[in-house]
Amino acid sequence: MPSKTVPIRRLFNGLASVRDYVIEKCYKEGKDIIFVLGNEKMTIPNKELESRSFQLSEKKFISKFNGKPYTLIDFKFKPDKETNQEALFE
Repeated sequence: MPSKTVPIRRLFNGLASVRDYVIEKCYKEGKDIIFVLGNEKMTIPNKELESRSFQLSEKKFISKFNGKPYTLIDFKFKPDKETNQEALFE
């Protein structure tokens, strides 16, 4: 299944945040999302995007690049188990 990799620089209270239009595009294209934080990965299947198993921020932000408004969508960061095992053996 196709996926979109989203690098995460840091977590805020254990949450990985991504812009709403990235989630919407992945959902429409049927892609999974893979968050990458250091050497850890967390995969969000597309069907979870449909069920809306995330937190939507109430604050609106304005993009510095195109001036369009966006909100942040937060996911509890739970690394994939096989990623943790790979990191142990490297």
